[in-house]
This record gives sequence, structure tokens and C-alpha cells, in this order.
Amino acid sequence: MENPKIFELFEKEEIHSNLHTESSHFGKEEIKEKDDRHNKSIFESFATTSLNYFKESKHCEDYFNCDTDNEYCSNFASKKELKNLIYNHSTYKESDFVKLSRLGNGAYGQVFKVRNKDTNKIYAIKEINKLKLIKENKFYQIFIENEMLKFCSHPNIVKYYGFYENESTFSIIEEYCPFGDLSTFLHENKQKLTIPEIQYIIAQIIICLEYLSTKNIVHRDIKPENFLITDNFNLKLIDFGTATFLEKIFDIETNRFIDTNSKIKQRDSFEKNLEYSEEHQINSNDSPYQSFQHKITDLFKYLIHPFFDSEVGKCNKLKHHKFVGTAEYMAPEVINSKEIGYYTDMWSVICILFLCFTDNTPFNDKTEYLIFQNISNIKIKEKYLKLIQDDALDLIKNFFKEDPSERIGFKSLKDFDFNIIKSHPFFMIKDTNLSLNQIRQNLMNKNYYFLKSLLKKNNNYKNRFEENKNELKETILKSGLLKKQSQYIYYEKQKIILYDTPRIDFILPHKSIKGRINLTSECYAELIKSNQFKLYTPEKTYIFMCKERYNISPWVISINNAIEKYS
Repeated sequence: MENPKIFELFEKEEIHSNLHTESSHFGKEEIKEKDDRHNKSIFESFATTSLNYFKESKHCEDYFNCDTDNEYCSNFASKKELKNLIYNHSTYKESDFVKLSRLGNGAYGQVFKVRNKDTNKIYAIKEINKLKLIKENKFYQIFIENEMLKFCSHPNIVKYYGFYENESTFSIIEEYCPFGDLSTFLHENKQKLTIPEIQYIIAQIIICLEYLSTKNIVHRDIKPENFLITDNFNLKLIDFGTATFLEKIFDIETNRFIDTNSKIKQRDSFEKNLEYSEEHQINSNDSPYQSFQHKITDLFKYLIHPFFDSEVGKCNKLKHHKFVGTAEYMAPEVINSKEIGYYTDMWSVICILFLCFTDNTPFNDKTEYLIFQNISNIKIKEKYLKLIQDDALDLIKNFFKEDPSERIGFKSLKDFDFNIIKSHPFFMIKDTNLSLNQIRQNLMNKNYYFLKSLLKKNNNYKNRFEENKNELKETILKSGLLKKQSQYIYYEKQKIILYDTPRIDFILPHKSIKGRINLTSECYAELIKSNQFKLYTPEKTYIFMCKERYNISPWVISINNAIEKYS
């Protein structure tokens, strides 16, 4: 008898059964009933935040002639009305929770561990800065993430409990996952995982993607950082802001996904909606500013693409917005703006499989441009291939093809055969006595956050010091202006501060914290050129530089000394 595949062990334990019986804090009917009110509330509160930003911009006087007496402005002027709108339609209130600690920072906000005052239950709250989303023309991600999380219910997807908002932030209430994320775990256990442990991790991700395919969802940003770890080493997928439905597009007028044949045909949603809005206003006998809805639509039209022609109200065409995801995990079709499918997310899974064996992503390089070149040419360094087990290497080689139709499991652009992947020899369990519980326990014993939680129970004093050390008085070891490389390759000047905690903060010119790097013993700085250095951390690699005539090596020495002395 053939040895079982790891997926058969999952099926026997019914880990991923009864998916449709699992519900969020609010019943599905109640959520469905409130959908329209929620979207209207979110949309109008975003419009108010947009106007506050817009009124401060140089285009305001020319375009809307915004002043305190203007009828358009007065529609949004009452903060009391806005608060009533928000509080009446939010599923929670901000005052329902107590913030316990900050779990992390993101590009558009922060994540907090919170406690519900009434039930004492612990949740995670993703607090998103509305103004930052508006400035970067990504406000629609709020609607998408809310829709996706309410739509999905699966053991490997983070649970959604509701939202609340105020004038400046939008907060999504999610399940709290106490044991870190998969990226940190993999970096903590560089090339130390056994084959069954890697099989277990990859199998959970595939089960999750197979469920998403039943909902016609492509996540578009599958990576270890987007999988949180709960007890029993259960992985939970997060961050649906870039997700999409196949054969549907997001309509910015209704803030919903709609079928491509209902309004839009083979066109980008933003470009289409812009043209639809203009045509609607041109053909209407009414003034485009007569109704509240027209005003909001027109305002958002400006914010989506704030470069107007000389004639007021007319925009240049929008660019095609399909280039989403994280460079190292992107599939060739994303880079080349071709049609995506479930095979696009599976490409990212195979990158994670590669990472589990090598502690490197397959196409990693010094810049994103080189990464994209490597992906397009399927160029992988030979030294990494030697580290991968034979069956895993066969799966990797059979999937890393530029043309999706040549990849294992491909059926059509809209269909993917997950069973072919699941039946691959790599997923065969050679030790028939091995159970999922044993694998889980082995993985948890390698998890730093889990071991730290055990330490809490046995050594309260030491743990209290570890938790509160960031709140103790800090000393600045070094500070100055440096240029930090962004995810889009260009360099942005920021004030960099090195503390003895040890950590590094990035401060923008207007004195707001852009980001933070907590330095551990696994981090180190390395000089690349006289004016440039890399900072390696378990999560990612950062690149800093200064003017050519300056020497940046004192920064490298100071950072490495701080890590050695204080971490």
C-alpha cells in the first residue's frame, strides 16, 4: 500500500471540513443586511476625509472654489453629523476596546492587540490611516478587504468580527493570532525544518488557496508575512486589500465587485468608472454638482487621478492598475501585465516552498529590477537548487514556467487542478507512524513566541521585564539624515535614529514615524560601498545610502555594536 499524502492526514482529522458552518462574530444574515449601510457609511466618511485633504491642496480654489460658505463644503462640514453617521453604522465603537500592546506597523497604519471591555475577549485591530490611503489613491482597498473578509470563512483565513472608524482612521477587528507570522518563523529556523514540517506548512497554504478558488478569489499577495500562526501551528491568511474575484472587477461607484459583463468589458475598473462617470454627467441635464452623490464621485475622481486638463472636470486616462503584490513572490504574468488566475497565487506558494529549504526566495537579487528580470527569465542560482530535496525540486521545476499553460496543475486561465499538486510525490509521508499532532508539536517547539509564552508561566518577573523594556527610558546612540530604499527602488530621504533598545526609527520631514526596525541578535549591517550599506533582518533587507562624498561606515559600526551590546 502506498504511503499516505499529507493531505490525507488533514482529511482524516477533518481539519478543513464544515467550512460553511463556521461563522464570524456576526451572523451572515446580519452582515448581509447591513452591507449597504456599511458601504455607504464608509464611503461617505472617506469622502469627508478626502475633502479635508482636498481643501488643503493647491487645486482646491481653482476647481471647487472651496470656502466656508460654499454649499459643497457645507455638506461635509458638520463633524457631529459625521460622527453620528459613523457610530450608527459601525459594528463596534472605538470605546468598546482597550489597547494592550502594538503588534506591528504597516505601510498604512498599525496593528494592536486589544481587549473587549464587555467580554474580556482578545482581538487584533488593524488600524488604517484614511488620509494616507487617499493620498496614495488606494482608499478602495478598505472596501475590498471588508468585502473579502466577510465573504470568507475558513480555518486558514483570519476571522473577521467587524469594524469601527473615526474621522481619521478605519479599524478592522480580526482574530488575534499570538504566535507570530510564518516569515519570522522561517527565518528563526533557517534550513532546520524537517521534510514533514515543510509538507505540513505548504499543505495548509494549498488547502487555503483551494478554498479561495471555490469563491473565485485570487489573493495576489501570498507571502510568509501574510500568514499568522495560532496555537497548534494553524496558519491564518491575512491582508486581502489587493485580492480580487476572477471575472469580476471592483466598481468604485457602488463600492462592490460586479461581473465584468454588467458594466465593464475587458477594461480596467478605474479607467472604466472614470469614463462612465464623465459620460453620465455629460448626458445628464442636471448639473454635475446638483446631487450629493455626484459631488462625492467627482471628488473621488479627482483623488484617483489628480492631473486635470485645462478644462475643469476632464481627466487624462488612468494607468492600468494591475501590478500588485510583493516582488520576490510575483509571477511572470503579473510583471508582464497578462491575465492572472489561481496559478498566480500558486506561483507564490512554490516560492515559499523554495524558501523553506534554502532560506532564500528563488529569484531574489539586489534590486527589484533584477528580481523581475530573474522571474521573467526563470533564472535561479544553482547553489540553492542543491539544497532542495529531490521531490520538492521536481515540483519546483515543473511549476516555474513563464507560460502558465506549461505549469503543473494548469487547466485553463480560469481553472486550476489542485489535486494534481496535492498528489505530487513531494507530499508523500514516508513515516506512516507520524501524526499531524506530532508535526504540530515539533513546529511549536521551534516557535520563539510559543517558547516565550511558556516562559511567561514559569518566570513572571523576567517576562515582565522583557515586555516592558521598550517602555523604559531610551538613549539615542546615533541619528542623522540618510536615504532609505523604498519598495519601488527609488531612495527617500529620512531621519534615521538608532536607540539602545535596540531599534531604528525612520522619521519623515514632517516628524511622523514612517517605520521601525526592532534589532535582534539575528540582524546585522554590512557595508556595500563607502556611502551605502545593507541592514539584514529576519523579515527583510533594508538599504541605506548617503551622498557620495560622505562615509557611511560609522553607521554600520554603530548598528552592529548596538546589536551585540543590547539585543
